[in-house]
Amino acid sequence: MKKLIFTLLSVVIFYALRAQVLYGTTSIGGNGGGTINQLLPATGVITADFIFDPQDGEYAARHNKLVQAQDGKFYGMTYTGGVYNGGTIYSYDTLTSTYTKLYDFDYTNGGQPYGSLIQANDGKLYGMTNSGGLYGRGTIFSFDPNTLLYAKLFDFYSSSGESPQGSLIQASDGNLYGMTMNGGVNNDGVIFSYDPVTNTYTILKNFDSTNGSHPVDDFIEASDGNLYATTVDGGANNLGVIFSYNPVSSELTKLQDFDSTDGYNPKSSLLQASDGNFYSMTSAGGTDDLGVIFSYNPVTSTYTKLKDFNYADGIQPEGSLIQISNGELLGMTPLGGSFNGGVLFSYNITTSAFTMLKEFNPADGANPYGTLAEASNGKLYGSTYDGGKGNKGVLFSYGVDAGDFVNLRDFGVNNTGSSIEGGLVKDSSGVFYGMAHSGGSNSLGTLFSFNSKTSAFNKLMDFNGANGASPSGSLTLTPDGKLYGLTSSGGSNNAGVIFSFNLADSSYTKLKDLDYSNGSYPYGNLTPAANGKFYGITNGGGSNGLGTLFSFDTTTNIYTKLVDFDGTNGAYPTGSLMQATDGNLYGVTYGGGVNSWGVLFSYDPSTSTFTTIKNFNADDGINPNGTLLEVSDGVLYGMTSYGGAYGWGAIFSYNVSSQVYTKIKDFDYTNGGTPLGSLMKGSNGILYGMTSRGGAYDKGVAFSLDTAGNTYTKIQDFNGLNGSIPTYTFFTELPEPVLPLQLISFNAERNGSTNLLKWSTENEINTNRFEIERSSNSRAFVSIGSINALGSSKTKNDYSYTDEQPLKATNYYRLKIIDKDGKFSYSQIRSINNTGSFNVAVYPNPVRGNLTLDFNSEKKIDAKLQIVNAEGKPVLSKKIQIEQGASKQQINTSALSSGNYFIKIISSDVQSELKFIKQ
Repeated sequence: MKKLIFTLLSVVIFYALRAQVLYGTTSIGGNGGGTINQLLPATGVITADFIFDPQDGEYAARHNKLVQAQDGKFYGMTYTGGVYNGGTIYSYDTLTSTYTKLYDFDYTNGGQPYGSLIQANDGKLYGMTNSGGLYGRGTIFSFDPNTLLYAKLFDFYSSSGESPQGSLIQASDGNLYGMTMNGGVNNDGVIFSYDPVTNTYTILKNFDSTNGSHPVDDFIEASDGNLYATTVDGGANNLGVIFSYNPVSSELTKLQDFDSTDGYNPKSSLLQASDGNFYSMTSAGGTDDLGVIFSYNPVTSTYTKLKDFNYADGIQPEGSLIQISNGELLGMTPLGGSFNGGVLFSYNITTSAFTMLKEFNPADGANPYGTLAEASNGKLYGSTYDGGKGNKGVLFSYGVDAGDFVNLRDFGVNNTGSSIEGGLVKDSSGVFYGMAHSGGSNSLGTLFSFNSKTSAFNKLMDFNGANGASPSGSLTLTPDGKLYGLTSSGGSNNAGVIFSFNLADSSYTKLKDLDYSNGSYPYGNLTPAANGKFYGITNGGGSNGLGTLFSFDTTTNIYTKLVDFDGTNGAYPTGSLMQATDGNLYGVTYGGGVNSWGVLFSYDPSTSTFTTIKNFNADDGINPNGTLLEVSDGVLYGMTSYGGAYGWGAIFSYNVSSQVYTKIKDFDYTNGGTPLGSLMKGSNGILYGMTSRGGAYDKGVAFSLDTAGNTYTKIQDFNGLNGSIPTYTFFTELPEPVLPLQLISFNAERNGSTNLLKWSTENEINTNRFEIERSSNSRAFVSIGSINALGSSKTKNDYSYTDEQPLKATNYYRLKIIDKDGKFSYSQIRSINNTGSFNVAVYPNPVRGNLTLDFNSEKKIDAKLQIVNAEGKPVLSKKIQIEQGASKQQINTSALSSGNYFIKIISSDVQSELKFIKQ
């Protein structure tokens, strides 16, 4: 086989070693679940070292029906959730039981889909969104399941129709047909066609109330070649109609007016069954005004009410009926049944027998508004809008013969945890520990570790409610190897707990159930004091319901309420206490005090004396959050989340000896706003912190403050990809060892069925060996081999290593460079895609002007190049041609603003994605 070399970088690379690295967390961002991020103050670069499980989506699209595509997988959409909370496109593989989020709706290209996807003749999936797009009225889009490429095809606007709630169909003429609920000449909705070949959108009919209005269902193409559907309103009784549309003659014919007796307000699509009749349901009307099942004979124009829904059998259906292989009709209602969570039922069109097959309940999933889909394996698949572990719906299967209901996936639930509302603590080996506020197996949060050296994430435990839930603070690591912490809810009284976690044996112990009278809902962490006790504050509870200050003795497990906040002395503390050099504990409250905007206070544990030191006001800053930092003897620093000159909060200092409060910095939104966390002091004497709002993307910023001259510097903006909206958190410093090694180059090559790594070094006399590490996701690396360094002081040494069993898809490689003292650092990451026919690298990176794309390809390839910004919005898209062998192409980035970008190169074989930084 011809040897194909993928040279990832053809210029000299000097490995930059940094002496200072800060680690922090964000509550959302990354893929929606939050991040553990790394900040390099010297370069101002923030990277997401670990991305918590993405929000796969929440609440199945209301009129969702899963579509089984040509690849055998099911495809569907969620109404909300995902990175931008605009919904997602996902797939589910019934063979491997694998759920995969494929695309996040970002509102720019559409948001909040109501209907379903269809697979057209060209193999692409087509659908509509109810909102988003250029005019905020919804879009038509395509999604290629092979290349994962999303394309917005049309923006709805008022006169063209708006806010579609149904789905598209592809008729026998190849065109896509659909309807909008609103818009058009009369704002009653429109019928339209879309030609996917010519990208032509055509309004075919405007609803005018007389012929129907506000359709929310889908067309069906009947055996006579006409399209049939219903509308919710309009017609003679303004209760909806059945109509037909002839795509050849463009004639719309009203066939039936709904009425209150026989059913009205249909939200379900028609089904042409094996007997030639149409079957469907209405959401209202009938004997109990709770909806009906009906049939319509298109030959005789006969409408027949078949079944009146009632609470026991299910009520108010919005999904559609399907006919399964045994000839029976199956459907669902979103409400009714024993749990009022809806039912799954069958209806025999021969015997008129109605049979309830499944009652939905909150635990299994409830309120199915969509439609079932029968798969090639004979099972039914569907989704619910609510219920499940996250109470945001489930994906399920149902076997008709066995009557087995299986919850396949809980929407809005992830395994690792999400929404990190606290900072990290580290042990002497550089392993961080923290807690997630939500997510995990029970959607109640997790406790985790993260190895900063190997990027290995380990979920240590799931909170389950009984042992605590929803932590919103940080852990405390004691010398005996135990972690201590608080949860903001859960426990016997659902008021939070105090717990310990023993790292030696991974044992969790609930030490105290908090209760309302002694303090509840803590948002901070425990503070170890010089007397051996822990001290903390709660956000609520106590005699006045405004929070408490307490102590906890881990030797005796005795909890003592020390202070009740009463409004005058403060209210709703949200941070933690700190013990200053004078022995006193200091803290802040979010509210209360003279101005009701919070106070700064002290507590003397030796005399049990509580003192209000400062009442915050609008000029100095209001609503302080987080934990105070003692920068020098008796000088405390903190932040307020609001107030100050611009209303976006302030940094302040307080001198305990002189009792002088000084406002240091007014946040102005541009350079950050609304800080919700705490400051930390780096080894260089500089203070570092984060804000939850403001900056270029309104997702917060990382900043530094040099107290010598009170110089404030915005280091970097959070942009979503590197995290966003850091909450109740702080930076933790992890100094990196400085090695005397210069890595001249590090390249990766594909050689037949193996991968070949090559690198060159100079002046490596102090280097002991190289560990070769590999990953499938550029984060969790494992060692696959080791090579001893040559130990030469000559200018250059060359090395190579062959990976005999590379991963099947993309391989990421890095070198762990270890010196004679055991200190180590890492090279840059290189990747090889083993499934595609080309590979590509970019340089220089960071770039100011021209960016070079360095290709190596097995053949000549036509591809699409797209550059997207940190928010996922395309800024450049064009077709390119990749030559056979080695070739280069240049892109002028001068017009791009500073920040992080991604290059996507998509061919019929593979999609490659690379990141670069524009300076």
